Amino acid sequence: MPAALAARPEIAPWAEPYWRAFLDLARERPPGPPPGPIPLSAVREWLAEERIDDPGLRAEFREIVGLLDQAWIAHVTTADATAKESDPS
Repeated sequence: MPAALAARPEIAPWAEPYWRAFLDLARERPPGPPPGPIPLSAVREWLAEERIDDPGLRAEFREIVGLLDQAWIAHVTTADATAKESDPS
């Protein structure tokens, strides 16, 4: 097993629904580079498909998935910039 895979963090049981939502919704991201954020319309559609109707829970999903998305974009953008800096061509 690759070291990075072996060292990956565990997802806390309470966070699994949000992580699953993020992974499902990441496919809805507009093409790019740079990567764009997951559209709010896609999040709303996902919530409807999953029959998550409680307004508080819907808001919580939007917030947490949005934070995961921001962290992912920051990570990818930083990794791309680092790779470009170290590319000798």
